[in-house]
Amino acid sequence: MKLSVLLCLMFIVQFSFGQTSEASTHQNLYEFSREQILPIIQSNDAYKPFAKYIRNGVRAYRITHESYMNGRKVILSGSILIPTNQEKPGITVFCHGTQFDQNVSSTWNAPLHIEALPSLNGYITFLPDYLGYGSSMGEMPAYFDKENSLIHLEDFIKSGLDFLKKQGIKCRRELNIIGFSQGGHLALAFAEKHKQAHYFNVSIQHVISIGGPTDLVENLQYVIQQDTFLHAGYIPYLLGVHNHYYWKKSLSTFFLPPHDQIISEFINGDGLQELNEKIPTRIEAFLQSEFRSPKSKLFRRVARNLKKHSVKSFKSGISMTFIHSRLDEDVPFDILNRFYLQMEEKNRSNSIRLIEVDGDHNTSGLIGMVIAMDVIGQ
Repeated sequence: MKLSVLLCLMFIVQFSFGQTSEASTHQNLYEFSREQILPIIQSNDAYKPFAKYIRNGVRAYRITHESYMNGRKVILSGSILIPTNQEKPGITVFCHGTQFDQNVSSTWNAPLHIEALPSLNGYITFLPDYLGYGSSMGEMPAYFDKENSLIHLEDFIKSGLDFLKKQGIKCRRELNIIGFSQGGHLALAFAEKHKQAHYFNVSIQHVISIGGPTDLVENLQYVIQQDTFLHAGYIPYLLGVHNHYYWKKSLSTFFLPPHDQIISEFINGDGLQELNEKIPTRIEAFLQSEFRSPKSKLFRRVARNLKKHSVKSFKSGISMTFIHSRLDEDVPFDILNRFYLQMEEKNRSNSIRLIEVDGDHNTSGLIGMVIAMDVIGQ
């Protein structure tokens, strides 16, 4: 989910283009000074807590790169934000949350969004677009597809490091990964896969999940048992994507008419925003009653698949921080807390910690970014 409100763009952005190869290209997006950015941050109530972290200006690039979806080549994109006046900065990857506007991914045309905060705080910041966003808008997203999303993230990190090298931008070979919501799941999946504190000749300093789900089955079961769910579009997004790639069932298996047709239109090319706007918040209005029963054959079949995309507790050499609100109604605290206790049991070290915050899902994301800046700065 998008965790922030975008501020109005207060500058005219000048574009210039560069190219490295057919498979990997870059585009200059903008450059703003600290003096331009700081007053805007200070004048916005939601952003005021971040003012103390604004240490420098930022120069931004958009890159495209090759990756693969179930073995098929795709071209993905993302942004790389370079802090100005910083000598050999470290690198932070920010994985954004669920976003229904596919035009507003990480290719923002201004630095005034929360994902840019690490770059304003002295870190080279990698902002990967996911499949279905940015340059790949024509593709079906890989929503909570753990294996493929990891491939996309890894390829973006490698392409980003290659971009820095070709541009002669010096950096410390140190990497932080921060993710919110869907991005928190991806950050933890990265740590689950790699486990050790080194990746691609880079030292992994911290992995931070803000409001990230771990057990997709438990989370889905919780959501569909509610009478109403404010962000009900998550459900057809998740089921529609996984059915498209893996299950190949009639959409009427899961969804009541006319909503099965609405989701079919999404599968056949309508945007995510249209899907989200047309799905009612009342769960029983669009979801088949059989699927809502966790004991039904249909739900159990779906659960077996989603278990493969969940993050399981693991022994790790990476420092990890979980930031989560007890008031979170999108990703319940109790589910995350059980996962944290399992991680604590397997690792028995101070490198795994849980920080509780206030607010709903989105609010915890804003608070969590402040905490994340302190964690990576330690």
